[in-house]
Amino acid sequence: MLQPHAKRAASAAQSEPPLTDAEIAEFRDQLMHLRDKVTGTVTSISQDTLQPVRAEDEDHDSFDQGLALTVAGTESGLVREINDALRRIEQGVFGTCEMTGKAINRARLKAIPYARFCLEAQSQQEGARARRRVTV
Repeated sequence: MLQPHAKRAASAAQSEPPLTDAEIAEFRDQLMHLRDKVTGTVTSISQDTLQPVRAEDEDHDSFDQGLALTVAGTESGLVREINDALRRIEQGVFGTCEMTGKAINRARLKAIPYARFCLEAQSQQEGARARRRVTV
């Protein structure tokens, strides 16, 4: 019986060998470590942002608080992406492009372990987003 990752590899059109169980385990560890790091950053930013503001520092602190909340929101989005990648590992589809069904290049996964799309699909999405901005 094929393991989930082997099933994914057999069904997806791939130009490189499927990820091994050891590689999958390494990516899982990397994602969990990254999630812990980002979660700690969000918690720290949130705690710092909730500190009382002195009247003489209000303008500067308001800017800092706004910036901190923006960063925390971005980091929270990253935590969602990481959790989604961990779910894909459990489902046996990690490393498969959600748009094309092709394997995501190992180098891309090493750089962005929570990547959902291969480079080709990511480029198409970014191009479509840019076109929408121009026409709106």
